[in-house]
Amino acid sequence: MAEAMTRYFMIIGDSYLAGEAMKYGGIVFLGILGLAHARITVPVTNLVLDPSKKTSPYRPHPWRKNLASELVALVLLGKLFGLSDTVVAWLMIAAGAGFFDPAGEGFIGREALRAEIIMLTLPCLLSGAGLIWLGAGSLGSLYCPQTDGIWHSWAGSGRLFWQSSPSRGCCMPD
Repeated sequence: MAEAMTRYFMIIGDSYLAGEAMKYGGIVFLGILGLAHARITVPVTNLVLDPSKKTSPYRPHPWRKNLASELVALVLLGKLFGLSDTVVAWLMIAAGAGFFDPAGEGFIGREALRAEIIMLTLPCLLSGAGLIWLGAGSLGSLYCPQTDGIWHSWAGSGRLFWQSSPSRGCCMPD
């Protein structure tokens, strides 16, 4: 959908709206990434902590499980309902902070240095940093160009998350 809107705006020659369609399409991707991350983190982490699968030592905070995706939804709703760019920028910063929460829960002791946990934590850190960068750039920060924030959020986190997907055979202890 975002690609179709981006192409439409490019065809009619409105590069600003094409960029906005691409940016918010990517933010939808980050919301879906947050939901997927919330679903696979618990089984992978429990498998790392107890390969015999007899116990479930890792239990994340349930009310914060989907925090990042919910804050991303607030960003999209804020833009949809016409809130000012400043408010949407602050919501982006809050959504970025929401991605740091599951990354913080990845510190589970010495097992946090295992490749499986790092590959689940790093996409959250990149997504969070990219959204904070994007929000700061929208607020007018000279040190945070918006294109860099988009790159950190989408390319880094999406690629790492895809590589760490259990369906690819990665992140499963021997």
